[in-house]
Amino acid sequence: MSGEIKIEVETLKDAVSRLNSAIDIFEGYVNNYVSEARNSLDCMHSNFIQDLMKTLNNMRDNSNPKTLNEVKSFSENVAAAIEAYVETDDTIAGQISAC
Repeated sequence: MSGEIKIEVETLKDAVSRLNSAIDIFEGYVNNYVSEARNSLDCMHSNFIQDLMKTLNNMRDNSNPKTLNEVKSFSENVAAAIEAYVETDDTIAGQISAC
């Protein structure tokens, strides 16, 4: 075992950036997706609309904010870990080059 740790920092930063983009998109649906979906069905008439409305009423928008906050926290923690790694790596590299 060589003891080397290889971390693709730019790949990790790119992944965090894509996750944050997905969070931004999801955030728009968090509080009002179900109510908007219900409203969009108001003018429709079909045999299954009543069942769909019941389903949407049961899908309250109360778990989405918790999920969103957990994903945001995860993204922030990963970004902080990347930053800490880069800072530590730079510090060690500076110490090695000074020798």
